[in-house]
Amino acid sequence: MANPMTLEGAEALRAELQHRKFVLRPQITQSIAEAREHGDLKENAEYHAAREQQSFNEGRIQDIEGKRAIHESNSIRREAVARRVTYYTTLAGAFATCEALDHLQEVEVNRLQDLHMEVQV
Repeated sequence: MANPMTLEGAEALRAELQHRKFVLRPQITQSIAEAREHGDLKENAEYHAAREQQSFNEGRIQDIEGKRAIHESNSIRREAVARRVTYYTTLAGAFATCEALDHLQEVEVNRLQDLHMEVQV
């Protein structure tokens, strides 16, 4: 299980994500465009360096977004359990529950204690 994320850690990741998306990404894109203007891309070290930088930056963006998604999912589940709210982890499970709720009037609900008493007798 992953380590829980602190508020400070979540804020640091948010700030890094913003910086990588809105500062570094445009800078790297500009560097690639400038390097392309220098001619032959096969022997253009600036172009290859910029592309490598772009690859690293995009990988880090995906990594941060993945960590944030997991953190948000865990937070939602933790809060749902704490507040006794039913939640579903799959769309299929949610649809199945909705379908069951549509037919709820047709279902007879029994207390578990009553059923247990019938079995013992």
